[in-house]
Amino acid sequence: MRQSRLRTILFVLPLIGCVHSREEIILRAFSDQSGDQIFDRDAQPQYLLFSDELTASVLKNLTRSGRYRIPPKDSSLLCPGVPDAGMHGYLLSARLDTVMGDSAVARLVEDCIRDPRACPNACMGYSGAVRMETSYLLRRKNGKWNVVKPLAGFMGTLG
Repeated sequence: MRQSRLRTILFVLPLIGCVHSREEIILRAFSDQSGDQIFDRDAQPQYLLFSDELTASVLKNLTRSGRYRIPPKDSSLLCPGVPDAGMHGYLLSARLDTVMGDSAVARLVEDCIRDPRACPNACMGYSGAVRMETSYLLRRKNGKWNVVKPLAGFMGTLG
């Protein structure tokens, strides 16, 4: 009886660190994407800030090469292309919208400050800030989720 319990503990213990949500497993399809595939070529960021742990987990590979840096937490990020001095980048968020068998629709959201004069005091989410959302089709093949193509995009002002 005691050996049986010990075997069970030794079997289950390594599995505890491998538990991921369905959303995280599907969104990991973005971990194989490069910045050139996610960001507009004319609007490459210098900095990437992740909105939450899930987004950080699935998009952390973007910062491994050193091409993009992580700014201090709660930084104001100017949109790439804004001529003002400052940190140019995006606050990123990844979300799973729909799952239909071996297909899914997921969203990447990029927030940044387009007009720093309308927003002088670190105002992500307020006047002067913009949000860009892109929906992607994901497909599971041989048990692995992959990004197939962008479906639609949206850009709007916040506040």
